[in-house]
Amino acid sequence: KQPCRWCPGAKGVPPARMLTLYPTLKTLADSAEQAHLTEAAIVKVLKEGKGKDMKSFADKLSSAEMAAVAKYLKTFASSAPAPSGP
Repeated sequence: KQPCRWCPGAKGVPPARMLTLYPTLKTLADSAEQAHLTEAAIVKVLKEGKGKDMKSFADKLSSAEMAAVAKYLKTFASSAPAPSGP
């Protein structure tokens, strides 16, 4: 929870300030967007980083810890509102 708490927020909805500071993080930080990502895709971003907005966590988290973060982020996605359609 600690290294990621600012971007996804407490409930999987990134604070407006984070989206302003790091616009490319929406895909990983927003629970509605996370619903479309696999845990493997989230781990890949944690390992490699994402553009200039998110540095790699490969030197800070083990593979098991990255998998746990991905699983945790997916819990937000499971509670995301369903997309509205026509």
